[in-house]
Amino acid sequence: MAFSRHLFLIFAFIFAADLSSAASLLPACGNQVYQTGENYQSYYQQSGRAGCMKDWAVLIYMAADNELTPYALWDLYEMESRLTGEANLGASTASVDVVVELDTFARTGVQRYHIFQGNETYDPHLRLEDFQKKSEKDIHSPLVKWFPETGEGSLRNQKKRFQEFLLWSQKKYPAKKYMVVIWGHGEGYIGQHSETPDLRELLPREKATSNLLNRDMVYLDLLDQMDPAKFVIAGKPFGGVAFDYSDKTYLDIPSIRKILADFNQHRGKDTQVEILAFDACLMQSLEVATELMDVASYLVGSEQIQNYLGLPYRKLLDSLQRSPESYTMAKQIPLMVGQAYADGGYQAVVDPKMARTFTVSTLILSEMRRHLLPAMLELSQALKAYLEEDFTHPMELSYILQESASFRGEGRDLGIFLGTILKLLYEEERQRGLSVAGEELRSKVQNTLQALQRSMASYAYGDAYVNPGTDENRSYLLGFFKGVTVWIPGNPDLFLAREKEMSTAALFTLKGSEPKWQDWLSGLLSPVE
Repeated sequence: MAFSRHLFLIFAFIFAADLSSAASLLPACGNQVYQTGENYQSYYQQSGRAGCMKDWAVLIYMAADNELTPYALWDLYEMESRLTGEANLGASTASVDVVVELDTFARTGVQRYHIFQGNETYDPHLRLEDFQKKSEKDIHSPLVKWFPETGEGSLRNQKKRFQEFLLWSQKKYPAKKYMVVIWGHGEGYIGQHSETPDLRELLPREKATSNLLNRDMVYLDLLDQMDPAKFVIAGKPFGGVAFDYSDKTYLDIPSIRKILADFNQHRGKDTQVEILAFDACLMQSLEVATELMDVASYLVGSEQIQNYLGLPYRKLLDSLQRSPESYTMAKQIPLMVGQAYADGGYQAVVDPKMARTFTVSTLILSEMRRHLLPAMLELSQALKAYLEEDFTHPMELSYILQESASFRGEGRDLGIFLGTILKLLYEEERQRGLSVAGEELRSKVQNTLQALQRSMASYAYGDAYVNPGTDENRSYLLGFFKGVTVWIPGNPDLFLAREKEMSTAALFTLKGSEPKWQDWLSGLLSPVE
């Protein structure tokens, strides 16, 4: 009996392995393209879509069950339209599939669309109020699946919903390469826990401002449209992405890692999501990236509050039609965002203020793992030694942290932080000469800067980060901007508010690493007994 059971398990394992690798053996899809008005089920069956492989599939998880609903409809309109001045090579084509799961604030169910470009020309004069009058009925692409938001057959567990969307898409639309886009509100890293009130940290969410690197306080008009009493998930600690304000749910970062790992396992051995993009605010951080470095090759996101218009999907989809390699595509995305915000760019026309403050970057996660993370652990050791060397060093470093800019949640651009330390060491050397610990720290900062540059495929940002005015110190620091943050709170109160939450992040728990990245932070910001 025991032998039979073991034999069964062996065959089950082999069968599962065969299933996971079967997709890689599928033939390339033919040239059959969906025609507007065609019966979708007939098209899908005749094309043999489940039994063939395309070059790319873009899976967009749109969490718009909040005040972002009109912006989701705006992005879908862009995907379906022909934009003047662009190549307009299509959305879903013979080589690419674009699949969207959409959940809006209306209780109209969760809907999955196979997105195709139509014949309508994009109207650049449309504004938010126009899309506030629209609904899912204005989406022209085929609705291929629907399920209720409440009652029998519903999926109110958002983690389960995201997981099922990915697995369903992989089965229905096999592809050689996948881009997964998580679209919605974002607040950066948060550990895995249930969506229950947690009073460890309740950062203000109404009428947010952005502390730019030039210390200007720029009011974000888009955020003023939000009614905090109506939309905020009460008691939720800062962090997470894809907020659903009807069901009071969101995606935490460890859950995203597990879901993507499961998706990769179903694709086949040693696979990763080629490009993972967060079309959301505040997600391009080392805490998020380190958590996800085993499940994706390239990570695209913003460290700043982003324009609700999102990524330039028409440019992005046109680029995919040319079937570039994963690295080329990932590298192009920040550059495409920059073009959309350039003078005359269609997103700059809608929101010229955001053209000054946007940030976006692409991280090469394998390079981050191989070079940047080891360099940061060595930097932590050097920082700790420097702080312990002289009683004035903690005061000096605390001062520059309090005076330097950070984004919401106390994320600081890593390049700017490293430049700040070099500036501090330069002043110390000029005034009294560098100590032994100071020399070592400077060396480790320079090594970390090199590793950071090596880990970045590309980055783009608005002119607020390169036109600081007459302040020499600001001009110096802006040359170090890279578009990815790390959590460095400016004072002990902010440190204590999130220490427990952040201690669960993979960056803080790297196996086999001694010292830990947070050692110098604890030494600097922990209250003295």
